[in-house]
Amino acid sequence: MPDDEIKDTASEEQAGTVLDLLQGYNRYARELRENGQLAPAGEYYVAGARGRLMRSWPLPDGASENVQPSPTYSISQFTYGMRELLLGSLCFRLAGSSDRCRNHSEQGCLIVSDLIRGKELEAEPELGLCHEILGDLRVVGEIENADEAYETAAEFYSGTDSHLGWQMEDGFDDFSLLVTDLADSAGYTISTETREEVTRTSLDARIRFKRNHFAKIIDTVLAAGNWESKVL
Repeated sequence: MPDDEIKDTASEEQAGTVLDLLQGYNRYARELRENGQLAPAGEYYVAGARGRLMRSWPLPDGASENVQPSPTYSISQFTYGMRELLLGSLCFRLAGSSDRCRNHSEQGCLIVSDLIRGKELEAEPELGLCHEILGDLRVVGEIENADEAYETAAEFYSGTDSHLGWQMEDGFDDFSLLVTDLADSAGYTISTETREEVTRTSLDARIRFKRNHFAKIIDTVLAAGNWESKVL
């Protein structure tokens, strides 16, 4: 086998090892949460989130001998990481550690705000998604101005031509799944039509739903003491 093929194979194997490790953090966090160990679960959700955020940044060719980096910023790794950070924050809040919940939510807000100010993302729907994530983090962390973030997201989403197309793009489903799975777990009814809009056909409806319902869904999860999900 030529040297370059050997190197490519090694890179793929190493990349798979890194991904397996990050997935392991997520699986272990879920296992801890399902067993009611909420604070330790929060720590592992947050640890996994940091790994995903690290993986979101591109590296120039040759910067790593073993891992083939993404040539561009990875919105999917970023959103997955932010979702894990939000879930970790929610676990701390469920565990009665409101200060840790707020601390990690604020860290997430700073990371998202920094990305918004940077040059990695240019498409308006992606910037809208970032403001949507800001709103979600502020709701979970009991941080002011959540509705302001949702309003800004709605403004970015308003000019979108293909709502279905963007809803199917990497990263967008992480934060629609977040709200629908938590709602289902909490017994919070979502009609079939609304679910279709929130997850597939309308970014405008998705933001309206979160503005009107996400805080109530979180309150219901808090009242239940945990949530059920095979994914989150």
